[in-house]
Amino acid sequence: FHFNKTEHALEVVDEFELTATSSLESAVITRQAIKVQGNRVVISSDGVSIVLVPGEGTELGQIEQLSYQDHLGDESRVSRISFQPKNLVSRSRISYRVISR
Repeated sequence: FHFNKTEHALEVVDEFELTATSSLESAVITRQAIKVQGNRVVISSDGVSIVLVPGEGTELGQIEQLSYQDHLGDESRVSRISFQPKNLVSRSRISYRVISR
């Protein structure tokens, strides 16, 4: 994780090395409203938005709407936003930036 105060941005990087070529992903889960804008995802709540932007060599993967039981036992919905390497390789990194709007 790298937080850049002047740009109001957080960079998240997952680096990996596998013994065989395989798919891999990193995910963000949110209960807030989301909007996909090209290869970016905007998460908004109470008039504040952040933008998730795939880093170099990374692409936006699947976006799933999932249900689960929250800590009170109530049914709740979340969005699962995944990022993946653009190419299947045995050594790579997945990265994305979280930018405040």
